[in-house]
Amino acid sequence: MKKKETATANLTKRILKRVLLVVLLIILFFALIGLWAWKEQSDYESTAVPYLNSVVPEIATWNPDIAWKYYADEVRDTISQADSDKIIGYLSLLGTLESLDHPQFRQVTSSATLNSGTRKLVTYRIPAVFENGDATINVTLLDRDGEFSIYHFKVESMAFVEAADQEQAKTVKRGEISE
Repeated sequence: MKKKETATANLTKRILKRVLLVVLLIILFFALIGLWAWKEQSDYESTAVPYLNSVVPEIATWNPDIAWKYYADEVRDTISQADSDKIIGYLSLLGTLESLDHPQFRQVTSSATLNSGTRKLVTYRIPAVFENGDATINVTLLDRDGEFSIYHFKVESMAFVEAADQEQAKTVKRGEISE
């Protein structure tokens, strides 16, 4: 009977050791992922953030020619300058840039393309205050060996809704909308 109890105790100890080993490996895995993400973020703090701090205020002057010069070649190949000008005109509804918060790192994505080989995209979120309201700017940079260009530029703001409401109210007041 004692042999059976000892064998059961040994089996239980071996199972617990294996479970503990699996738990430790899972913890180690997530710690390594966290360390890798922290390193990626730290690498871009000294390069991408200064770039954003200089380029975003320039783009936020809403001069279409300034925005166009910062776009990545891939972006310029997919959008006409006339369409870009329309988009910048729409973004100008925000008015003058009053302040930008520190860019918040979101992610780094690497991918392979047939045309340009591999590419690394770095995404940031930047809270901003404009003359006509608060906004969140989401910017994805194309990183070519430490040289950046704008790959994606998105602005989210309730000021756009308010501007559309005001424009609709002006149109109704002029009698151009009828039921």
